Amino acid sequence: MPRHSSRRRTPPNLKMLALALLLGVPAGTWMAASAVSGYQDFRAASHLEAWSFQTRSQRLQGLTFTPSYHEFDAALAHARLAVQLSPYKAEYHEHLGNILLWMHHAPPATQALAPEWRQQSLQAFREAIRLRPAWPDTYLRLARGKALLGEPDAEMDAALHQAARLAPWKPDIMFETLAIGLYHWTTLSPGQQQLVADTFIRTQQWQASRKASAWAGQHAFDLVVMHDKVREMCALVRRDIPDVAAFCQP
Repeated sequence: MPRHSSRRRTPPNLKMLALALLLGVPAGTWMAASAVSGYQDFRAASHLEAWSFQTRSQRLQGLTFTPSYHEFDAALAHARLAVQLSPYKAEYHEHLGNILLWMHHAPPATQALAPEWRQQSLQAFREAIRLRPAWPDTYLRLARGKALLGEPDAEMDAALHQAARLAPWKPDIMFETLAIGLYHWTTLSPGQQQLVADTFIRTQQWQASRKASAWAGQHAFDLVVMHDKVREMCALVRRDIPDVAAFCQP
């Protein structure tokens, strides 16, 4: 019979085990933080979706919707914790900025409870842009924030141009740019007004299905009429598109 070896098995390499533990602890901590921050961001985004739905529902009834301060406070708590745990996530900063910007629609008494919201909202969008500079929607969020806060300055101009440059034919970008520009037309610089006019022309040139293209063109016309800016818009656009020529005829 073969003889059993009298040598004892070599014990595990304690240094390698210690190294594995040292590497595993931060990795586990990071995974846990990512999971918690993801959940917190989900809760924050859920508030935004609920508010948007409630706004549309109330508008159909001729009413307006504004979240209560307690809703703001809860949403902000989720968004801020998500950013704190995962500061490298651009979308978390954007959600934080969007929640803060909702404060613009709140009554003055509610706004007074969080007076720092204005600059914090813009800073959240700036940080999201720094982390994800090729995402056009965030530039538009920054421009919208600047417009709502009455700051139609060079930063807003650059944000609008960057959004248009990155996604010139994206419907959401076109119509958001058009809506922002028409609403704040009197405070825009000549260059900003021309950008809005160029965006209006793109809505008439957008090629999708026949039905979608027709809807886009008509929706743009409706926005201009709703904001009573037909004369101003027609002064800046070319007339080589038949529908635009008909829309702008005296």
